[in-house]
Amino acid sequence: MSFIAAVKAHYKIHVRAMKDVKTPTHSGWEGVTVDQVVKVLESIYDTLDDWMDVEQPEEAHRRAIEGNMKKYKKLYSKMSFPAVLYRCVGLYSIDKLNLDRIGNSWGRDEDAAVCYGAFNKSTQYVLKSKVAKKDIDWIQTIAEDITYMEGEREIYVRTGTPLVIEAYRTHRPDGEWVEWNKKGKA
Repeated sequence: MSFIAAVKAHYKIHVRAMKDVKTPTHSGWEGVTVDQVVKVLESIYDTLDDWMDVEQPEEAHRRAIEGNMKKYKKLYSKMSFPAVLYRCVGLYSIDKLNLDRIGNSWGRDEDAAVCYGAFNKSTQYVLKSKVAKKDIDWIQTIAEDITYMEGEREIYVRTGTPLVIEAYRTHRPDGEWVEWNKKGKA
């Protein structure tokens, strides 16, 4: 996949998540099927050929999806729950955080919490919260992971999920965690 195609797809995946396209609720990744992931990918790309930037029979794409799903399901099985997740936001002040809509896209590790876009004079903050396994949109998460492989480490939290932001820090190497314990929603 070309860099430009990857950026466009990444944007479409995030727009889809922000619109909160309904995916079936799963208590975990174990029950997610290839058909469900294909449906998400087809809502983002015109065809599965566009997904991989390769023309091949649909069955070949499905086998690739299934193989990648196995890889990520193995990774998810090593996660402990509630999972500690991280999110980067650009704000003029941490007190300006919209606690009613903190956001869906979180990182599995601190390094994955990256702010995208220009934030002018705002400060980038990394938020830290714990999320239950049942509150993660596993279909969306798997679709993102298999699209970007090693480059993406995002977890999609369902819209409206109650969250407690346990701590925050500035997005600098010397940023120290500040306990916060503010309640909000994804």
